[in-house]
Amino acid sequence: MEPGRIITLTIAAALVLMLAANADAQPADSDIDENTYNASIWSDMGDALYASRMYSEAINTYSKAIELDPEQASAYFGRGIAYAELRQYDMAIKDLARATELEPSDARAYFGRGIAYAELKQYDRAVKDYNKAIELYPGFVRAYVVRGNAYADLKEYDKAVRDYDRAIKLDPRNSRAYSNRGLAYNDLEQYGRAIRDFDKAIELNPEYALAYFGRGGAYIRLNRIKEGCAEWEMACGLGECSGLNYAIQERLCE
Repeated sequence: MEPGRIITLTIAAALVLMLAANADAQPADSDIDENTYNASIWSDMGDALYASRMYSEAINTYSKAIELDPEQASAYFGRGIAYAELRQYDMAIKDLARATELEPSDARAYFGRGIAYAELKQYDRAVKDYNKAIELYPGFVRAYVVRGNAYADLKEYDKAVRDYDRAIKLDPRNSRAYSNRGLAYNDLEQYGRAIRDFDKAIELNPEYALAYFGRGGAYIRLNRIKEGCAEWEMACGLGECSGLNYAIQERLCE
């Protein structure tokens, strides 16, 4: 039997046991509706399936929770991010919108919908959702990073840098924020600053391919060709070969 199938059966068995115990576990005079109670259990099982990267199974499980309780915000949220993992972004947006209606104070739902909008290249909408997520949770480091990414995609590089600044202030060991700020500095033609950021990103994460790629780009633009080629070769060894492929095509790294 395949490992994934074993995990599915184990979770399903746990769910059956939890539902069977429901009658004993729920107080007779409880104000909690039985369907709502059972829906919460199904939603929790959806979370377990999601955590196991079994996204289709998670979607089916969250759907059962929603069938039992159409106002189960956590199930809409979970199903939405599971759809996003499967690149079904329109479905993700629909579910995450419902989650925000049911739980307007949940920063995660706005963040998740923003990610889905960004994947659809609807960056203005993504920024609005990230704004709301940050308003609800000012310490949301990842929201600053992805909002910076959206600004960069909109070619608003100064705004992108400011968001990466905020992320780094909140989390000084965030290698992604340093690397992405380095890319924004590259676009602003501030190559010295870019290289310092890539240096820091690589210090924090020596396997960070995108940071080597970005540092290589900065060196190439400074006409430090040999160093740039070495960086792109390193990046390619870590899985990011676009720089090296370009260099070979243009005969930069012969």
